[in-house]
Amino acid sequence: MERILNLEQGITDGDTVRDIIEVFPEIESRFRQRKTYYEYYFDGATVVLTIEKVASLNQLGFKVSIGWEEVVLS
Repeated sequence: MERILNLEQGITDGDTVRDIIEVFPEIESRFRQRKTYYEYYFDGATVVLTIEKVASLNQLGFKVSIGWEEVVLS
């Protein structure tokens, strides 16, 4: 199923970005680094969500909330 991926917080630390890119490598370009810090902004992206990807996100410690149009990670 195709959903718009959003993150609960506005600024995301680099470790979290690395974990998200592990599951969704196609959205790497949607993260913008905040100045010279190991923090990133996320612009939102459309992703294909599968049960396997949801399971991977849960194993990485994310809470996954799936709605009709979007999926939110916290």
